[in-house]
Amino acid sequence: MNFTDFDLDQFFGTSDDTSLLMTLIWILPVIIFVFYGQRIQLQITSGEIKKSIKKLGIYKDESRHELLKYIQNNYSGGRNSNNNNNDQSFVSEVGSGDSDNNNNDVSGINTRQDKNTVFGDATNVTAAKAETTSLNTSKSTLGTNTTTSQNSSSQDLLITQQVDQLLDYFTIPPVDLDPNGIIPKIKRVIRDREDYTRANIARILVDVKERGELDKIQTLLEIATSLRLLYKIINHLFLTAKKQNNYPLILPLQMMLPFVMEEASALRGAISAFENNQPIGDSIGPIVVGKMMLGAPKKEIAFETVMGSTTYRDNKTLLLVKARGPSSTVGRPADGLKRILEGGGNGGDKTIIDAIVMVDAALKFEGEDSASISQGFGAAIGGVQTERFEIEQMALEHNIPIFSIVIKQSVREAITLMTWDIAQQADEARRRVYQIIDNDTKPGDTILVIGVGNTVGVPQ
Repeated sequence: MNFTDFDLDQFFGTSDDTSLLMTLIWILPVIIFVFYGQRIQLQITSGEIKKSIKKLGIYKDESRHELLKYIQNNYSGGRNSNNNNNDQSFVSEVGSGDSDNNNNDVSGINTRQDKNTVFGDATNVTAAKAETTSLNTSKSTLGTNTTTSQNSSSQDLLITQQVDQLLDYFTIPPVDLDPNGIIPKIKRVIRDREDYTRANIARILVDVKERGELDKIQTLLEIATSLRLLYKIINHLFLTAKKQNNYPLILPLQMMLPFVMEEASALRGAISAFENNQPIGDSIGPIVVGKMMLGAPKKEIAFETVMGSTTYRDNKTLLLVKARGPSSTVGRPADGLKRILEGGGNGGDKTIIDAIVMVDAALKFEGEDSASISQGFGAAIGGVQTERFEIEQMALEHNIPIFSIVIKQSVREAITLMTWDIAQQADEARRRVYQIIDNDTKPGDTILVIGVGNTVGVPQ
């Protein structure tokens, strides 16, 4: 191909009357993208991020609304039963009073008096006096109802303010510059936060007496708190990048936002399951162990943690541990293991455990089938890892092997209503537990089986 005949003027169109137009068509986009390309890209990316932030704000507000609505519908705090027909949330109810109801009560009282009734015979006069007395009584009752409504609104406002205060609480992790001894510090901070939140819920809602209801409200509170924190962090990063007009600063936010939105959507979808006390995907571990302990004597060996004991073939003893259901709690399996080893779980005698089998849900890789089962070694337990550290430490000190069985799930499946496919794998997971017990332990051994996970909706 001969390039010597290439006419540059003809290519750019400078040899005819359209030379200026062609120059603008070629040169102006280059100039614009050189000087304003980053800003244009920032505006396009900002529009996409704004949509996600708006959705996060909706999730945040809906979770708070659902929490307050659940408290209102179940723990009205001693309101008058006549005022319970109002199904609005605390936010819309506070300050509105019951003026419409009061007007209806006044209009319902017949204040007209017929002339013949007042000035007729003695019987009619007596009837008129009785009607006047009834009118005064009705007004007195109306005033009482109005006062009750005002007290109810004031109480709603107070509860709303206290719940909002709990939603804004934060936890500062211990200093980890020196990692030695960091686990007990983290455990202490986490336990203090849990105990404080539980105590404040009991103080705010004096009608809540059952431990399971405290756990449920605490879980709903944690969901609302998590969504609020996610919204604040994402919004802060976005506004900071936009303030600086810095496109490279917004790139990390754009990359991690899909994962954040996936988690936020899962948290939002988990609310209905916890409100209705239904099992979630993470409950598969307690379901497996809970079925194994059916008919076995049970007792609480740690905070919200129960143990059942049964005898298996070859004179093997199975110690079955799970969180105390059907409330929304994960229990404290590490504390339970410690008590068993120290003798608190078997009539005061120290128990020698020969093997530990843990059953839990696990996040699947992309491309893996949901509800697939895998076996392995090591402590299968998530969370802040303090429980895992303590279990591993005690297993090391007592020379106990740890076997694990996990049921693979996505983030959304793990914290929302359990799917049929995951529920169907409970029998297969239990079969694999017995397979480990048969193949990897000796006759007369004592095996501890722990069902790890949130036991909401799963009894024992």
